[in-house]
Amino acid sequence: MQRQDGLSIKQDDIPYNVYSNPKSQLPISILDRLTVDVGKYLIQKYLCTSGLFQCSKNDTPSMQDLTGPKQLLQKKVKSSKVSQSREYLLLTHRLQNQRKNELNKKRRTAVKRETKKIDCISSEMNACQAILKPDCSKPKVLKSTDIQKAIIQLTAKSLCMLDGHLQEEIQDNGIIKIAENVLPDSMRSEVKLATVELAGVKFKAKVFSGDDYLDFVKNYVIQKTINQMPNISRMVICEEKYHFTPDDFKAATRAQRTSSANVGISHLKTVDEMISANRFDKASLVSTTEGKSFISTYLARRIDELHLYMNLTLIIDSEFYKEDGCTTPVECLLGKKEGLKSKTKMVNIKQRKGEAEMAQLDWLLEFADKLEQGDGCASIVTSGDIDAVVIHLFTLSFLWPRSQDGTFKNDVYVVLQKAGSLMDIYNITKIIEILEKAWKEKYVAANVAIALSLGGNDFCPNFIILHIQRP
Repeated sequence: MQRQDGLSIKQDDIPYNVYSNPKSQLPISILDRLTVDVGKYLIQKYLCTSGLFQCSKNDTPSMQDLTGPKQLLQKKVKSSKVSQSREYLLLTHRLQNQRKNELNKKRRTAVKRETKKIDCISSEMNACQAILKPDCSKPKVLKSTDIQKAIIQLTAKSLCMLDGHLQEEIQDNGIIKIAENVLPDSMRSEVKLATVELAGVKFKAKVFSGDDYLDFVKNYVIQKTINQMPNISRMVICEEKYHFTPDDFKAATRAQRTSSANVGISHLKTVDEMISANRFDKASLVSTTEGKSFISTYLARRIDELHLYMNLTLIIDSEFYKEDGCTTPVECLLGKKEGLKSKTKMVNIKQRKGEAEMAQLDWLLEFADKLEQGDGCASIVTSGDIDAVVIHLFTLSFLWPRSQDGTFKNDVYVVLQKAGSLMDIYNITKIIEILEKAWKEKYVAANVAIALSLGGNDFCPNFIILHIQRP
């Protein structure tokens, strides 16, 4: 410190401002071997211009033999100034880099846009992508609203063709009800069989442990459904089977899952590290295929601890029991006093559908012959996916039992649960009957479902030759 004169006992009248940021002077080395001639020229030019040392303007040196950087010679030496800073070189270099970065950014944007077009046109993951948006991207925005409007308007037109009903009367006669907070009285009394799609709602549950999750399913899903439809004698909970239908196969929503975030290690956690009696790692359960599979089988794994006291046959359709590419559901008989009376694996049923909405239709057809005349069925979709209405229109047109006059023996409702405890209710069998009578074509509802599928859905790649197998 003393060698560098860091300590001094001399009095300084001007206190040192530690917060000042004075501009540092240019070092002597700024005149390197490439610019030394330019520096000498500027000094001589200054002496001649200022008249120092008996120099005049006639003594100004010539620039013909002057060597140095091209930019320095063009921009600075030719100017009228005699002292120049070299900082402009850094600024010019910075501007050049900025321009280069802008061009590179535009190039990457163009490549990304063209790659997206090629991906949309050549995608083989969704069989229904004939209709695309003008920029060749997959249709996604307002698909649910458009399908809803199409069904309402077509049903209203068909009713008007039959007996002059207006569109407003569709909600009054219970065929389609939008944004309702209670079920119609007729539906509450007649429904005996209910299937529940348990998919997205479980990821939105505000729980902190596996025990909390079981209480959520018990109170929010099962007990709530029984309260709404008290005559239910059989309920099927259809879980998503992620080993059968990975999210990567869902082309319509693949863009929403594209992320530039770093890949984590959550998929390496065990089932007990993600979900257990006192643990609920929501981040891992939502972000990994392993976590989604763990939570979709958790109810079947701990069904003995559900503690339900009601007269009900409860079936859990999940991938908990999986063998030879198929899953085996579990049937639980519940009693009002005993609770869980028995638990049996339904070995005669081999389920292969990964989508819960598709499995719901399998279970409707499975118990169709056990329903009496006038009994109703309800497919409750907790995710509110409008595609459930489309696939019900298509399947029930061909396979649901009919009377001799062509009408259906039992009504089937689809209930789409929405935010704020609201529900959209569709009487699928009534819609099919109205369309067939108005257009005088037996399977017109199936054609309507095909047209609605042109917007893209998750079913078409999986619907062909996938059904419950019997041994």
